[in-house]
Amino acid sequence: MQNQVNSGDRTTWINGTGAKVLSGAVVIVGSQACIAAGDIEDGAEGELYSDGAVYISPKLQADVVTQGELLTFEIANSNWRNSSYTAITGDIVGAGVAVADAGGSADDVRVRIGNVGAITA
Repeated sequence: MQNQVNSGDRTTWINGTGAKVLSGAVVIVGSQACIAAGDIEDGAEGELYSDGAVYISPKLQADVVTQGELLTFEIANSNWRNSSYTAITGDIVGAGVAVADAGGSADDVRVRIGNVGAITA
């Protein structure tokens, strides 16, 4: 197919954050949560996974997450929050789905990315 740019599992992104983004970090592009495929220096172009795959990613330790729960990405602390969390300005509601339970002592959650969430105004 002549008009296909890529297979859709990755997107190209230019890091304009002012800091190096580490491999595996969550990167918000518009209202979609993506995962850095490798380290991306500030000002450099890099690849982000945006494919609906499952990643282990940080969550607020106190939050209890249930498999299948729609998650919010909290911008201020760069972590996933459960559905009880009240989103504040800039957070991305519904940007991920938990694919396994994660208790209140867990630092991470298994999250499927690829959803286009809603940016909290």
